[in-house]
Amino acid sequence: MMMPNEKKNKTEGHTCLLISEYYCHTMDSGQIDQQLAQDLELERQKGKIQQEIFQKSEMCWDMCVGSMSAKFDGKTESCIVNCVERYVDTAVAIQKRFQEKLSMGRM
Repeated sequence: MMMPNEKKNKTEGHTCLLISEYYCHTMDSGQIDQQLAQDLELERQKGKIQQEIFQKSEMCWDMCVGSMSAKFDGKTESCIVNCVERYVDTAVAIQKRFQEKLSMGRM
């Protein structure tokens, strides 16, 4: 499958990834497949993290906000802040673990 920015160099059997009008980076098909797999995994992980953010935001909202009003009371505001802070702590820990796995080449 050809990427939008790539051209096939038929004489050498390499694929040229067109970086700009003047620069072309060549890779053999194995390198492209490996890079594509890594990129797809990274995008899948980003999607998972974004889904977690949405779910946690929704959870904090449902848990802390009973009904809409012009202004949150102190209890509601404190609940949201605490919930979000716990989520941020968890997200940072997950991100660190994700980076460790990436650096070890296990993803």
